[in-house]
Amino acid sequence: MTIAYHVYGNRGDGGPVDLSSPLLTTTDLSCVIGPLGLSTDNTFLVRAFDTVTGLEEANTMATVRVSIGSDGVENTGLPNAPQALTLSAITGGGCLVGWVYAPMFGKGLPAGFRVYLSTGSSIDYGTVTATIPYVAGQLGYSCLVPGPLEPATYQVSVRSFNTVGTEGNNVTQSVSIDGSTVAYVMDPVQTVVARG
Repeated sequence: MTIAYHVYGNRGDGGPVDLSSPLLTTTDLSCVIGPLGLSTDNTFLVRAFDTVTGLEEANTMATVRVSIGSDGVENTGLPNAPQALTLSAITGGGCLVGWVYAPMFGKGLPAGFRVYLSTGSSIDYGTVTATIPYVAGQLGYSCLVPGPLEPATYQVSVRSFNTVGTEGNNVTQSVSIDGSTVAYVMDPVQTVVARG
């Protein structure tokens, strides 16, 4: 029996590892894969197999993740983005922001969340409205932005951060609501209309 290794990957798209065909086969205990592209989220999985019979073991634990930012800097330890963002206008002309956070395998844990609230059609990520700490085991989070805010259309976004940096989710989903309606969306950006 001769042992070799198949190395599988997810093609840098951040999705699951593609087990349909290996990226490479080696008899060594290490290998070099690359160069890795900009803005890629790469996961690699190694499985041993018998070169005579072709039988391959079925482990899913021998994995490594390497994430490369748009600037070419490795940022594997960044946390994943918050989900299920909600925004509602409240009495007094303020608003309530809510979101859910569940850690994802292979991603770093956040230190907290930065809330960005802007008027108009885009988010100003240069101005942080509030910072909310991460609590291990807690799924739901909220942030009260007290009023009165000027009557306008407001957009909100929430990004998780840690010592590696701030994750950069910027998917936009917008909806207009009045002060008595709560809107729920699964995307990281949502709009509320605050009325005086």
